[in-house]
Parts: sequence; structure tokens; C-alpha cells
Amino acid sequence: MNRILGYAAMIALLATTPAAAFAQSESEQTKAAGAVFDRWLTHPKAITLASDQRHRVDSLRGAYIKEEAGLHGGTKDGAARMQVVIKVRALATKYQKAVRDGLKPEQQAVFDKNLDAQKGTSSPTNDVFKLDR
Repeated sequence: MNRILGYAAMIALLATTPAAAFAQSESEQTKAAGAVFDRWLTHPKAITLASDQRHRVDSLRGAYIKEEAGLHGGTKDGAARMQVVIKVRALATKYQKAVRDGLKPEQQAVFDKNLDAQKGTSSPTNDVFKLDR
């Protein structure tokens, strides 16, 4: 039910939001994507990573930013924007799982709590759609 309400709210928002509001420069998109990625590991509780974990996370962040940037483009109508939102959510879920898989069990517990704490926030990649574990 929550998922349906989430979709309905996004559709209503996208249908009534002017296309200009979705226009972001590439650097703004990159910065936003990186911030979302970092928030999974730091909010509300920071996870301390070993150097090999940090290297893996940095590689995943770079790949995520590149893939997410490829999803954005001249989306002018509500339906096309909704498809972008759905694809970004799927991409985020894919990378959340990849990051989580590289963590130790005690870090995974904190990561899971971080994601749970971020549900319902305004970021398009935060989980209204729960990460399948």
C-alpha cells in the first residue's frame, strides 16, 4: 500500500512540476549523486571503513555517478521523468546492495539502520522502496 501511495505521490509531483525544475547541470547531478551515496554510509550514524573498503566504496561511487548521469537527459513530460525516477531508484538499490556486500556484519547492521532512517526523505534514491536483503 505504501508503495502505491509513494508512486501516486511521485506521479502527482512530476506531473505538476515544470521541466525547468528538473534541469540540473552535470556537476550538480554529480554532486547530488555523490552526496546520496555518502549519506548511506554516514546518516544518521557513520560507518568507519578500512582502506580496502574505502577504495571499493570510492570505485562504486564513481560507477554509480556515471550510471546515474546517463539516466538524466531531456525529460520534459511527467511520464518520462517518472521513468527516470524509477530507474534511479533501481540503480540506487543495486549500488546499496553492492556497498552492503562489502561491509562486515556489524557494519551491515549500521548500514541497514541508516537506510531505514532515510526512508521517506525527499531524496529520489532513498528507500520508499525497501532494499531487498
